[in-house]
Amino acid sequence: MKMRQYITMFLAATLLTSCFDLDTAPYDSVAEGNFWQTEQDAKRAVMGVYAQMREQGAFGYMPLLDTYSDIAHGPASPLEIGTYTATEDFLVSNWQDTWDGVHRANTVLNKVPGMDIDEAVKSQILGEVYFLRALYYFHLTDLFGSVPLYDESWDISEKFMEMLLPRNTAEECWDFIKQDLT
Repeated sequence: MKMRQYITMFLAATLLTSCFDLDTAPYDSVAEGNFWQTEQDAKRAVMGVYAQMREQGAFGYMPLLDTYSDIAHGPASPLEIGTYTATEDFLVSNWQDTWDGVHRANTVLNKVPGMDIDEAVKSQILGEVYFLRALYYFHLTDLFGSVPLYDESWDISEKFMEMLLPRNTAEECWDFIKQDLT
């Protein structure tokens, strides 16, 4: 009786399994090779630029900024009492989340002009993303003063280790923002 069970389990294991070709396309993330093809892809990318605004460090905490002024009173955080350093979570997340928004905007501005989609849609997408990049840079410049300026010509996947530009002056930052808005 046991021999039959072993034979049945062996046959089941060998007959119910099979070899198959693995489909290597990443279905859990967006791959460069299968994105940036359609108008829908471009619109999804713009939604990614908008979605970054929800992050706590980008614009998610904006109502709390009043507690850092004379308009409201907050819980006496290091930022409010003037004892903060560059390693405060508030500043680190603000810097990182806002730069992620700039990176997303730059990626769209780099990829969309070369796409074969309707020109009216392309123009609308580019206009929205230039505005969003200007908004992200406004946020960075408003909080940190001068920041380095990276436009859409920087491909972070290729030039990440070279992204060591010094900070531009505040005037250059404001001019860059105005240029994006026009």
